[in-house]
Amino acid sequence: MQLWILMTLLSISAYQFTDCCTCLPNHAQKAFCGSSVVIRAKFLNDSSTDMFSESFGNYSLIKYDIETLEVFKGAAETQNLTFIYSSMEYYCGYYISPSRYNEEYLITGTQWNGRVDVNLCNYIVPWRTLSEAQKKGIEGAYNCDCKICFKWECRDYPSSNCLLNGGDPWDFYYDPLQDELKDQMCALDVNGECTWHPVDT
Repeated sequence: MQLWILMTLLSISAYQFTDCCTCLPNHAQKAFCGSSVVIRAKFLNDSSTDMFSESFGNYSLIKYDIETLEVFKGAAETQNLTFIYSSMEYYCGYYISPSRYNEEYLITGTQWNGRVDVNLCNYIVPWRTLSEAQKKGIEGAYNCDCKICFKWECRDYPSSNCLLNGGDPWDFYYDPLQDELKDQMCALDVNGECTWHPVDT
């Protein structure tokens, strides 16, 4: 009986570990629309810091010093953003090697309690890896009138959605940066329906 309980607890903890870090592949426009902050910035340094909240008590964060180069989406204070944070308490914390400091990144995150948080599931990629169409989209071509999703995510109201291809969303070989839709955006057509369109470059 004790062995069964131990095995059950181990399986639950293993599930939580893998489930926490399971992130769907993303399209740049979907990431843009689903984030409250979108910036181009450089990581400069990192340190750990402790926080306290009524809900979570004491918890630790990684504090990244950044240089914000351009703000594409975010509240007014985002213009002078010099720090972003990621959790050290869970397995989904975002880590970047110091060897990648001073490289320009596209960073999407969530503004929460006066700070910007990021995790492994945020769209954080070197700026140089984006195509010209993706950069144009981030810089203003993307709008959020339509929803981009996999089939199982948006079964209702198909005219207001654009479906991602790539088959099974859990297929780790699916790379949205290489997908044929990466240089397209989802927007309303003349009939008021959401469809894929090339991004004018």
